[in-house]
Amino acid sequence: MTIVKPLLLAILLLFARFFAFSQTLRGVVKDEKGLPVTSATIGLLSLPDSSLLKEQATDTAGKFQLSGIGSGKFLLRTTAIGYLKNEQEVNLATGASSLDLSIVLQAGSDMLGAVVVRSARPVFQQVADRLVVNVAGNSFFKTSSNGFDILRRIPGLDISSEGVLQMNGRTTPAIYIDGKPVQMSAEEIQQYLQTITPDMIASVEVISNPSARFDGDQKGIIDIKLRRNNQLGWKGLITTSYQQNNYTLFDNSLLLTYKTSKLAWTFRGAYTGGTRIYRYTSDQRLANTNFQHTKNAIATGNNITNLQLGLDYSLAKNQSLELVLRTTQNHRDINAFGTIDRRDSADKNQLWLIGTYNTSAPSLKTYGGNLNYSIQKGHTRIQWLNSFLQLNSRQNENIISWYSDSKELYQHWKSDLRLDNKLAASQLDLTTEIGKGKFSVGGKFAYTRIENFNEYDTLNKEQVFVIDAGRTNSFNYTEYISAGYLSYERAIKKFTITASFRAENTRTIADALTSKETTKRNYFSWLPSAGVSYAMNENNSFQLTFSRRLTRPEFQALNPFRLYFSPLNYFVGNPYLQPATTTSVNASWSRKTLNIALNIGHESDPLGRYPRYNPETNVLEYLGRNFMSSDFANLQISYPHTIKPWWKINHTLTGYYSKERIPYLEYVFANPVYQFIFNGSQVFTLPGNWLFDVYYYYRSPFGNSLYTFKPITYVNLGLQKTWFNGRLNSKLNFNDIFDGNMVTLTFRRKELIDNTLSHWNGNKKLVLTLSFNFGQSTYKAKQSRGNEEENRASM
Repeated sequence: MTIVKPLLLAILLLFARFFAFSQTLRGVVKDEKGLPVTSATIGLLSLPDSSLLKEQATDTAGKFQLSGIGSGKFLLRTTAIGYLKNEQEVNLATGASSLDLSIVLQAGSDMLGAVVVRSARPVFQQVADRLVVNVAGNSFFKTSSNGFDILRRIPGLDISSEGVLQMNGRTTPAIYIDGKPVQMSAEEIQQYLQTITPDMIASVEVISNPSARFDGDQKGIIDIKLRRNNQLGWKGLITTSYQQNNYTLFDNSLLLTYKTSKLAWTFRGAYTGGTRIYRYTSDQRLANTNFQHTKNAIATGNNITNLQLGLDYSLAKNQSLELVLRTTQNHRDINAFGTIDRRDSADKNQLWLIGTYNTSAPSLKTYGGNLNYSIQKGHTRIQWLNSFLQLNSRQNENIISWYSDSKELYQHWKSDLRLDNKLAASQLDLTTEIGKGKFSVGGKFAYTRIENFNEYDTLNKEQVFVIDAGRTNSFNYTEYISAGYLSYERAIKKFTITASFRAENTRTIADALTSKETTKRNYFSWLPSAGVSYAMNENNSFQLTFSRRLTRPEFQALNPFRLYFSPLNYFVGNPYLQPATTTSVNASWSRKTLNIALNIGHESDPLGRYPRYNPETNVLEYLGRNFMSSDFANLQISYPHTIKPWWKINHTLTGYYSKERIPYLEYVFANPVYQFIFNGSQVFTLPGNWLFDVYYYYRSPFGNSLYTFKPITYVNLGLQKTWFNGRLNSKLNFNDIFDGNMVTLTFRRKELIDNTLSHWNGNKKLVLTLSFNFGQSTYKAKQSRGNEEENRASM
C-alpha cells in the first residue's frame, strides 16, 4: 500500500487545480442550417511550413478540443465528407488560456442536388495507440448478423469455434462500452455480443498494447462505441434473429431510449431461446497398445433473459451522473450422450463399450450495477467509476455410465455444484494540463469473493447414494487489488509522446476447506509503459508503444479439486500458481487505408494446463501450472480497397511466431511454431440496393509446444437490404457453408501420449435477422456537452 497512498494524495491535491498552463483550441462545427457536423476532421498545421501538429474528429455534437498548444499563428483546416474544405488562420496570443471557435461548413457539389451522395469513412483509422474501426454506415459490416460477426472482421481479432475472442492470437481482450470497463461474466459478454447489431454500433476501438492507465491484467482492449440518440423524445430498435442448423436458436432484443434536455433513459432487453450443439471426440492409443475412442454429443437448451436500465443525468454544464442496473437470468437444459469404445491393438475388435448419459439443468443469475460521475471544468476532467457484480451459479448433474453389451452399471453419480461470486470496484481518474502536455493520475480498488462447493454422490453396491469424499470439495477465494497510475502526454511538432507508470498490489487468500489448506499471497507489480507517434502528413502516421502487463491466475486455475470432463478425464487446479508477466513492443504504420502492425513480446511464468496420463488406469488429467517462458511475435497487414463503386474488398494477413518452454516429465518442450491467418471479405452492391457479402477465413496448421493443430477453413455468405426509408433492415447469413470450422489437435510426442482430440460447435447454420427502428422524435436536442470519450480517444 506504500505506493498507493502517495498516488491517492496526489489526486486529492490535484482536485483543487482547475486551471492550465498551456493553451486550448476548442469549438463546434455546424452546417449552413446550424446542425452539428459529426466526424469532421480538424487539423492544426504550423505556419509557414503547413506541417500537421494535431488532428481530431468532431464528436456527435460537432465539438472538438485541441489541447497542449503553444502560442503563435496556426492554420486550422476542417474537412468533412459532403462539404467544402474550410481553412482559417488562428492566432493564439501569449498568456491566453483558450480560444473558442464556431466553424460553418458549406455543402459541397455532391450535396446541392436532390440526391445526396457521400463517400464512406475509412474502414480503419490508426489514432494514437488504437485502431479505430468505423462501423456505422459502413458496407463492410452491414451484412454482419451480430457483434461477434463484426469483431471477426477486424484486424488482429479472432473468434474460435467455441466463441472465444482472442487478440493477436494469444490474448483475451477486456470489453469496454463507451470508454468504460464492463463488469460482466464471460457468459454475459457472449450473450451481449450475440444480441447487438451493426445498427447499434458507431465504431470499435482496438487497443492491442494498453498503457499503464488501464488495469494491469488487461493485455488487450476492445472499446465498443454505441450510437447515440441526439434527438429529444423517444426512439426504439427491435431486433429478432433466427438460426437454423441441426437445431433452432433465436435471439430477440429491444432497445428503447427517451431523452430530454437534461435526462436520458435507456432500456435494453434481450432473450435467447432454442438449442446449441457441441460434439467432442478423442482417439487415443493406450499404454498397452489398445485403442480407446471417446465420443460426446451435447445439446444445450437455452432460456436466457437479459435486462438493463440506464439513466444519464446532466447535473450542470459538463457535469453528469450515470446509473446502470442490469440482470441476467440464464437457465439451461443440458443433455449429453457419450461412448467410450475400447478396441484391440489393430483397432478392429471391440473389447468393451461404455455408454454415458448426463442430464443437468444449470442456472446462472447475475445482478450488476454501475454508478459513474464525471465533471469537466476548464482543462481538468474528473471521472469516478463504480461497479458491482453478483453471480450465483447452480448445477445438478445426473451421470450414468454402463456397459453397452451387458447393460451392467459401470458408474452412477450425482453432483451438486454451487458457486457464488461477488465483485466490487471503484476507480477515480483525473486529467488536466501541465505546461504543454496532458497529465493524468488515478487509483483503483477492486474486491473479489468466490465461494465454491461441489458435492458428488456415488451409487454404491447397496444401491444407495453416498458422498464421494474423493471428489467432494469446498473452496473459497478472496482477492484484493489496489492500484495507482501516473501518465503524461505531450505533443512536440509532429510527435506525440506518452509515458505512464502503474503499480498494483495484489493480496489473495485461497482457502481449500476440504483439505484444510490455506494459501495466502501478497505481491507488488510494477507496470511501466511508453509510446511515441509521428504524423508524417495527413495520410501517413507511425506509432511505437511499449508496455508491461500482468496475468493473474483465475479461480478455476487455483481450485485444487477435480473438474470432470468425462469419467476418465478431468482438470485439477493449483493454488500455488504464480502470476505471469508479459513485456511487449508494438509498432504500427498506416498510409491511407493500408495498415501494418508488428507486435513482439516475452512472457515469463505463463499459465497453462499440463497433461498427465496414467498408463495403469488410463486416466488423463490436466494440471494447472506455470511454464518456463514464452516468446511471441506477429506481423499484420490489412488493406480495404474499393475496386468499383459497387465492389469493395478488405483483406488481412497475419503471421504468428511463438516458442514456449514447457517442462514435461524429464523433457523440456521448446518447439518454435509458425502459422498465418488470412481472412477477407468482398462486398457487392447489387441492383435494388441489395448488399451481398462473401467472408472467408483460413488458418494454417498451428499449435504450441505440446500440441499440433490442423488448419481451419470456413466461408460465410451474407445478404442485406433496408426497407421503408431505412426503418427496416433485413439480413440473411449462411455461416460456415462447408462445415470446416472445427478444431483438431494432436499431442506432439506420441511415445508419451498418443491422443487426437476434436471439437465441433455446429457453426454451419442459416441466420435470418430483422431490425426495425421506431419512435416519435421530431426535433434535435441542444447538446449541453460533447462526447468526452470521443474527444479523449481522438486527442
